[in-house]
Amino acid sequence: MAVHAAANDPHWAAVTGSYLGALAQEEGALVVARDRLAIEAARLRALGVRRAEAVVLFMAAGCALEMGDDEAVVQLVNEALPLSRRLCPDHEPLLRSRLAVATLRLGRRASAVAAFETAFDLPLERAGFAAARAIDRGHLLLSERTAHGEVERLLTPVVDTFETRLSVRVLGRALAAARADLALRDRPRLAIERGAGWFVPPGETDRVELYRRKPLRRLLQALAEHAETQPGRAMPIADLVRAGWPGESVLASAGNERVYTAIATLRKMGLRDALVQRHDGYLLDPALAVVWS
Repeated sequence: MAVHAAANDPHWAAVTGSYLGALAQEEGALVVARDRLAIEAARLRALGVRRAEAVVLFMAAGCALEMGDDEAVVQLVNEALPLSRRLCPDHEPLLRSRLAVATLRLGRRASAVAAFETAFDLPLERAGFAAARAIDRGHLLLSERTAHGEVERLLTPVVDTFETRLSVRVLGRALAAARADLALRDRPRLAIERGAGWFVPPGETDRVELYRRKPLRRLLQALAEHAETQPGRAMPIADLVRAGWPGESVLASAGNERVYTAIATLRKMGLRDALVQRHDGYLLDPALAVVWS
């Protein structure tokens, strides 16, 4: 960039800046990449170098896709498409597949299917772009609940380029999320309102209210939060005393008795098998999926 600046060549300085944005994206610095690509696209637009602007908008759409900013993907693709059709038509199929992924994630399935169909109807000779387009279509397969193995095979493309690596990262995260969701749905669920005003015991459908049982509310809230931050580890009784009766000065023996009584009450209210006692305290059964409502 210094060479281009010294040569008073703002066009190639901006192009080089966009490459630095791509490098930042590869390194996981997505905000840095997004901001750099936006700056360089604006510079190229001001210079009137429309083809290079189209390429940088194409790169920016990919960065927004990786960031999960799907509204920005739609906006950037719509900006890039008119330029790409005219000046770099080889970008259009992949732009449309990126648009399809974002549209699918926004819940507009019919539009996403149409965008994928258009993307695959367009000719595409660049092997890296074609491979990335095929990987992007894996999101549609995931939404159709296709066997995860078929989607996973897309994560090892025969071509290794910037575009395929981007598509692999985005699809890989989506696959991991789908697997986690599947695992969650297969586990017994304990539904708890934020603040633990009520809960639904595993296997039940009716709510058990705790609005007027403040110590029980606070204990259940603390145990549920502990299960998220320290899964599989018991919460010490002293911590449970502080959670259930904050600000109170309580002798250790009296505090222990309060916790034992509260746990026994919660068990009678439907959490008999959900509350596990260990030598160092209590925890929610690690086999449970805690679902906040």
